[in-house]
Amino acid sequence: MNSVGIPGADWLQGHADVVWATSKLMPAVTGNTIDSSGWNQHPQGARIVEVTSQLDGPVNTLKKRLTTLIDAQMPELASLIAHDQAVSVSYSDRYLKSPWSQMLLSGFWELLRSDQLQSLAVQTLAPSGSQPSYLLSHDWICVDDQAAILELWLKSQFDIAPSITVMHSPRDLLHCRVITVNWASGKISKILLDQGMGYWRGRTPYRDQMNFDFNAQHHDQAMQMIEKYSYAQMQQSGEWPTYISCVVT
Repeated sequence: MNSVGIPGADWLQGHADVVWATSKLMPAVTGNTIDSSGWNQHPQGARIVEVTSQLDGPVNTLKKRLTTLIDAQMPELASLIAHDQAVSVSYSDRYLKSPWSQMLLSGFWELLRSDQLQSLAVQTLAPSGSQPSYLLSHDWICVDDQAAILELWLKSQFDIAPSITVMHSPRDLLHCRVITVNWASGKISKILLDQGMGYWRGRTPYRDQMNFDFNAQHHDQAMQMIEKYSYAQMQQSGEWPTYISCVVT
């Protein structure tokens, strides 16, 4: 058989077992160097800490255990707490609906108390349940009670009138639970709590001390919380961990 590459009867006639190859001179491609040194870097001061039983104990001494945890695993935040001053603190959580969750929040916020602290703010969702509530960990049924007692409680703990915003639709509030801190230096910290206050259940020396009178006047309900804050303990709800992360910018 004549070669298909030689002029003749079979010239340029293709066959199944013949592979054609050609080449063409292409113009040179020019490019610039890409700086990838900043790729896959975490934001400044980003930390993620796994928590199980490290914070278990009396709610009114939570600050001590938080300080130990942060000093060991969140040095950027520890430095701000030691050398800076929190000016404003806010917390966003859809599930801040019970006396117990509000007590826990003040335990976390105690870590951020400072002489320059001027503003406290909370964003949460209105309760949606209709079952009677009678335990410290149960939710308020009435949104007016929820907001009024949260305001009374935080003012009693920090001597600052907080801004309370209660949304009525989950679409209006992010699902993440985050404490945002503005510091006197201009830095901002965002402390994200994986499960918010919901990771810890409450315990008291005697079972009946977990009872809570939701029908009492607002002031009297706040006084119940103050009393129980003196002896209530927090304990992890299960064997699984929760996570606390912090970003400083």
